[in-house]
Amino acid sequence: MVDMANPPRSAIDQRQSGERYYDEADAGRGMTFADLYQRFVWIAGAAYRSRWIVLSILVAALVLGAVGTLLMTPLYTASATVQIDQQTERVLGTEDQDAGAAYQDADRFLETNIQVLKSRATAVRVAQSLNLFAGTDFIEMMGAKLRVPAGANPEQLRRETVLDLLDKNLNVDLPRNSRVASIAFKSPDPKLSSRIANAFAENFITGNLQRKFNSTSYARSFLQKQLVPARERLEASERQLVVYARQAGLIDTQQGSDEKGEGQPNSVTVSSLVALNSAYASATANRIAAEQRWRVAQKTPVGALPESYSNKAIQDLYQAKAERTAVLQDELKRHKADYPTVIQAKAVIAELDRQLNAMNGAIRRSIVDQYDTARQQEEALADAVEDMKKATLEEQSQSIQYNILRRDVDSNRSMYEALLQRFKEVSAASGIAANNISIIDRADPPLKPTSPRLGINLAIAVLLGLIVAAAAIIIRELFDDRVQTGPDAERKFGLPTLGVIPQFKNGGAIDLELESPRSATSEAYHSAAIAVLLSSAGKVPHVIMITSAQPGEGKSSSTIGLANALARLNKRTLLVECDLRRPSLRKRLAEIQARAPVPGLTEYLTQQIEQPPITTHSKLRFDYMLAGSIPPNPTDLLGSGAFAAMLHDLTSRYDHIVLDGPPILGLADAPLLASRSDVVLFVVEANRSHRGRAKAALNRIRRFDTPVSGTILTKVDISNRMGLGYDLEYYSY
Repeated sequence: MVDMANPPRSAIDQRQSGERYYDEADAGRGMTFADLYQRFVWIAGAAYRSRWIVLSILVAALVLGAVGTLLMTPLYTASATVQIDQQTERVLGTEDQDAGAAYQDADRFLETNIQVLKSRATAVRVAQSLNLFAGTDFIEMMGAKLRVPAGANPEQLRRETVLDLLDKNLNVDLPRNSRVASIAFKSPDPKLSSRIANAFAENFITGNLQRKFNSTSYARSFLQKQLVPARERLEASERQLVVYARQAGLIDTQQGSDEKGEGQPNSVTVSSLVALNSAYASATANRIAAEQRWRVAQKTPVGALPESYSNKAIQDLYQAKAERTAVLQDELKRHKADYPTVIQAKAVIAELDRQLNAMNGAIRRSIVDQYDTARQQEEALADAVEDMKKATLEEQSQSIQYNILRRDVDSNRSMYEALLQRFKEVSAASGIAANNISIIDRADPPLKPTSPRLGINLAIAVLLGLIVAAAAIIIRELFDDRVQTGPDAERKFGLPTLGVIPQFKNGGAIDLELESPRSATSEAYHSAAIAVLLSSAGKVPHVIMITSAQPGEGKSSSTIGLANALARLNKRTLLVECDLRRPSLRKRLAEIQARAPVPGLTEYLTQQIEQPPITTHSKLRFDYMLAGSIPPNPTDLLGSGAFAAMLHDLTSRYDHIVLDGPPILGLADAPLLASRSDVVLFVVEANRSHRGRAKAALNRIRRFDTPVSGTILTKVDISNRMGLGYDLEYYSY
C-alpha cells in the first residue's frame, strides 16, 4: 500500500521537475521502434485533427484535376519504327563500311543516329516535305499563336516556330540492347501525327542516303582531280627513261611486259652474259664428261668399252664370229686344215675380226674427237664470257641513273593505277542505293488520344493535393496554439499532465459514467487522483481546488470524477461547489437533476442555515455540498472568515476537500479560493483551450503562491487513437 504521507519520487515528480522519465538502460540508446511509433502516432494525430482540411483539399484537387482534364485539348500520338543497322549490305564487295560502325562502338553509333534523327536539319526536311512553312495552318492546328514583334521578320519567325513545335512534340526512343528506334509525334490531329511521324522516318532514311552520296561524290571528285597530275607525272617519267636508255644504248628486255620476274636480267648485255655463262657451264660439264670417257677408253681393251657393248653392229659381228667359229670347229673335226671348207671358214672368221677391230678403233677415235671438241667449245665460251663480263661491268656504271629513272616510273605507275582503280570502285559504288536504315512499321492515325489521361491526371492531382494538405497541416500545427494532447499541454504550460479524461456521452451526467469502476472515465480519474497525491511529495494535499481558464472546459465534471476517485482510495472526500456565479453540479449529477433545489454553500455562509448542507451520493462514495442560490456578492462570501472557518472545520473531518472553483479569467473568485487551497489543478479542454489564454490564467493563479500541481486534459476523443497523438495508457498509474 502506498504511503501517502511520504510518497516516493514518481514519474509525476520527474515530469513536474522537467526531467524525462526513462530507465538507466535507455541512456545512450539510439532511436527505437517505440520512438518511431510515437512519431508516427503524432503525425497521424496531426493528420486526423486536420482531416476535414485534408479531405477538402483532396476533393478540390480531384475536382480541379477532372475539370482541367476535360478542358485540355486531346492529343494523339502516332509512332513509326525504324531499324538502324551498323553496316549496309556490300553489293559490289568494294563499298566502304562506316568507320563508326565498329561493334565495340555500337552504343555511340546508335546514339549518333538518334541525334541525327532529332537534328534541326531533319526537321527542316520534314517541314519542307510537308509544306509546313507555308502559312500558319500547322501552327494554329498545334494550338500555338504566332505573334510578330515590331521589326521582326514574319517569315523567319514562322519558320522558327514550326521547327520549335516539331522539336517539342517529337519523341525518339531507342530501347537498350535494341536497334529498333521508335519515332513518335504528338498533335491534336491523328492524321497529322501519323504524317509527321512517317515524314521523319522517310527523311531520316533520305538524309542518310544523301550524306553517303555526298561523301562518294566528294571522293570521286577528289580522285578525279588527283588522276590528272598522276598521269602527267607517269608520262614524263617514262619519257625521261626512254631518252636516257636511247642515249646510253641500254635495252630493257622487260619494258612493256606485265610480268616482272624477280631476279631476271632487265638488259640485253646482262641477258647475254647470263646465257653465255649458262652455256659455258654446260660446255665445262660436257668437257669433263668427255675427258673422263677418253681416260677410261685409254685403260680399257678394244672391244671392252661400254660403247662397244651398246653398239648393235659390233654385237652382231661378235654373234656371227661365234657362229663361224662353231662351224670351223665342226669342219676341223671332219676335215684337215687344208680342206677347202676349213680354209673358207677361217677366212670368214678373219674378215669378221678385221671388221671388229676397225669398228672398235673407230669408237675409240670418236671418244677422243668428242673430248677435243668439248675442250675447244669450253675454251671458246670462256673467252666469250670474259668479254661479256667486261661489257656488263661497263653497262652497270651506266645503268645506275637508268634504275633511278625506272623506279620513278614504277612508283608513278603504281600510284596512277591505284588512283584509277579507286576511282572506278567509287564510281561504281556511288550508283548503289544501299542503306543501313529501314522502316519496320509505318505510323497509322491513332484511334484514341494519348493525353490527357484522366487516371494519371487525377493521380497527379491527388499527389499535389497531398503535398498541399501536408503543407496545410504543418502550417496549422505551427500556428495552432490549441492544446490538443497531454505532451502538448506539458510543452506549452511547463506542467505535468496528471490526467487525460475521455469524452463521455451520457446526457452530461458524469456520475452515471463513474458507476462502473472499469469504465474509461473511472480509470482516467483514478489515474489522475493517484497522480495528484504523488505530485505533492512530503505533504498530502487536503484542500484541492479545480479550476479552468474559461467556462465549459469540464471543470465541474473533473471535480466529481476526482472526488469519486479519491473516495475509491478509501479517502474521506468532500466536494464543495464554490462556483457561486454559475453553479453546474446539479446538471452534472443525475441523482439530483429531478430534485427540488436545496440549501447550499450560499445559505450556510449567509447564516440562513446553521450546519453545512452536506449530502452523500447514493451510489458514489463521496459527500458533496451544492452552491445553493446565486448570491449578489460571491467574492465577499468566498473571502469571508465564515468560509475559511468552514474549510478549517471540514479539514478535520475529511481527508480531502475538492473545491469546484469558478473560471480564472475575469473573476476574482478563483484567486481567493486558490489562496485557501493546498494545490490547484488546472483543467484544459482538448482542442479548445488556447495557449495564450491558459498561460494568462496560470500566471494569475501563481501570484498567490499556490502550487499548481498540473493539468487535467478533458474531453479527449478516444474513439480514434489517431486523434490523440499519444497513448492514453501513458497516463495510467
